[in-house]
Amino acid sequence: PIEVLLERDPLSSVVPEDLSAVNERWSRRVGGTLDEESYSMSVMRRDGRRACIEVSSSMAKVNGRPAVFSFILDVTRRTEAEEARRRTEVYFRGLIEIAPEPIGIIRAGHFVYANIAYANVFGCATVDELYRIPIVELVREDEVDMLMQNGRFVLEGGRAPPQIYHARRQI
Repeated sequence: PIEVLLERDPLSSVVPEDLSAVNERWSRRVGGTLDEESYSMSVMRRDGRRACIEVSSSMAKVNGRPAVFSFILDVTRRTEAEEARRRTEVYFRGLIEIAPEPIGIIRAGHFVYANIAYANVFGCATVDELYRIPIVELVREDEVDMLMQNGRFVLEGGRAPPQIYHARRQI
């Protein structure tokens, strides 16, 4: 309830690891400096769970005295969703990295992502080595036109039919 909030020290809910940064920010604001208009921090809810909040502040004068107006938004769910997405991304990246099948992404005629299985197809020791080689140098010369045609077709929103290309190994 608002009455409880008004009776408490506003800093009493800030988690210990964020408290010194909040106190520094508060001191600068009291001194008339508004160097950060928006920031994130964690607070403890009454039930003991943590919440991540975003604070947006602006300075003003009320009856001739400086005041700080802050708007607080609970972004706990968004923060948790972002963390879950990051964990999922790490998990799937790990699966792709160890997959026995070649998996890669090509942009502007070069691999921008490939797993080690793809590098091995072309005789490259590392994916970084593969990234340096233009894709047209990785297939037989007589297949380059078909590769480029299929690439344009996909870029235009089509779906290229399955095609077998013969790799030119870099060994």
